[in-house]
Amino acid sequence: MYKIGIRARTRMAEGLKQLLPVIATAKARDVNEANTVTIITDAFEKIFGYDRYNEITAEYKIRSTYCDLAIKMNGNIQFLIEVKAIGIDLKSHHARQAVDYGSRAGVEWVILTNGVVWDIYRIIIKKSVDFQKISSFNLMALDHHKDASFIALYPLCREGIKNNAILTLANHHKVMNQYSVSALLLSPPVLRRLRIEANKIFKEIAVTNGSVTEVDEKDIKQLLLQDIIKRAITDSDELDIAKSFLSRTYRKIEKRKSKELNKQPPTNPVSNLVPKIVDLDLY
Repeated sequence: MYKIGIRARTRMAEGLKQLLPVIATAKARDVNEANTVTIITDAFEKIFGYDRYNEITAEYKIRSTYCDLAIKMNGNIQFLIEVKAIGIDLKSHHARQAVDYGSRAGVEWVILTNGVVWDIYRIIIKKSVDFQKISSFNLMALDHHKDASFIALYPLCREGIKNNAILTLANHHKVMNQYSVSALLLSPPVLRRLRIEANKIFKEIAVTNGSVTEVDEKDIKQLLLQDIIKRAITDSDELDIAKSFLSRTYRKIEKRKSKELNKQPPTNPVSNLVPKIVDLDLY
């Protein structure tokens, strides 16, 4: 997903080797929040590559309250970090607290961490404040020999911020989640392709046993809804949101295709027909 340079990989690997024993000891001792903040600051310097004195800001003031840490580059706050003591399990109300800080500061990204678990949230402000967890990783479960560890860490790295890796991660999460993938399975383009492939198999079977059958898209959709996709997904509001997102995206694709066709010189000068934008009516 990301092109990670050698320099960033080397620093992340060395940082993990240096700090993981420290974090393990701190967790065993159940250190307080202040000590956890110190460890998090070390992580942002040694693993993620920020200048400790110029880019990592402690006690960033948001109106009358303070967030534990903030990352500031070129005069702009990149994200806020809300820290809990290393022995505290992260809960939903901790996330809401972090998001509240971020929304009041006008910051799009917030990190909630206890030093072991790191949750990345994106704040969405429209008519009201909403937020999405786009990533979560356990720092103590990472292995400095494996690329998967670098991929998990890179969006928070200094290099990752410069290359918009955190936005790439958010876009990836928007499509690659259980609701969006379920919505894709139920979308007309995918149902159509499943019907074509299933009927291709049926025809091949009929060659050997003479029994001809075929399915249509309604059959496949019913099977997906009843026996394949979990009920918790099919009955959820999140699936409806994912369907709306896909519908809008498909329509944007069709509109862009139409504009591109209109820009091309006509192959038949007699015809002035304009390609019709198809209303996909996905769901």
